[in-house]
Amino acid sequence: MTYKIDLHVHTAASLDGLSSLEELTAAAKAAGLDAIAVTDHNLCTPVPQQLNGVLLIPGCEVSTRQGHITALFLEEPLDLTALRKDGLPQGGDAVGEIHRRGGIAVLAHPCQSPNAAPEQFAFRPDCVEGANARAALKVKDANEKAAALADDIMNNCEESLASVMYTGGTGGSARGGVCTKPLAITKAVHEGKAVLTIGGAPAYILPGGGINFIVDAGKVVNHGFTWVPTPATVAPVEYTMTKADYEAIGGHMDCIRPVEELRRELGV
Repeated sequence: MTYKIDLHVHTAASLDGLSSLEELTAAAKAAGLDAIAVTDHNLCTPVPQQLNGVLLIPGCEVSTRQGHITALFLEEPLDLTALRKDGLPQGGDAVGEIHRRGGIAVLAHPCQSPNAAPEQFAFRPDCVEGANARAALKVKDANEKAAALADDIMNNCEESLASVMYTGGTGGSARGGVCTKPLAITKAVHEGKAVLTIGGAPAYILPGGGINFIVDAGKVVNHGFTWVPTPATVAPVEYTMTKADYEAIGGHMDCIRPVEELRRELGV
């Protein structure tokens, strides 16, 4: 399904806006739009879910030291007082605040200034506005430059992530349930005959006795970890090996089932 939406609209609350919400939605309806985003300058204008049959998306256009950043689909208003306590905020700080409020950060008309340069945008927005009528009136090829900038940002600015490495080990019961020879599964893992994964993620096996490992928590299946009152955390553990190697370590051969059978049963 295709929706027609204008994601950058100002009301009379902005210096460059002239219309009320009632007037804007009436005009949007007449133009065949399904929705508009209300993005007043440094103001989170309260909006109803819809007006005149047009959906209203809560937003804001934030002025920063690097230019304007539009916040879209906000779940709650931005804390503009805190964000602007030292004057114009850095673009990266504005993006962070937008994300904290459940919104999407869009670099608005980034090339409407003749002096705009890619290196000034040393942060990663979610999107770049590539079509803005007023920007094209100020710089003829502003929208083409914005599209090129979007490619530069998305291809050169890696998303910032926090790495969480989970360290754990498999106890006797975790090995005993796999086969009748728990020490054999330990040996198989260290010899590479059995591949250990944690919630589908590859694990680094620590040297020494037992099966102790480190895994990137970000690669583990969602909601894979839990806990017990011991206290202890619990992680999903999988061993992958050939059928012959599994039989050799005392595997429970009568419990083996074809993958296709399990998929049919689980409906996946």
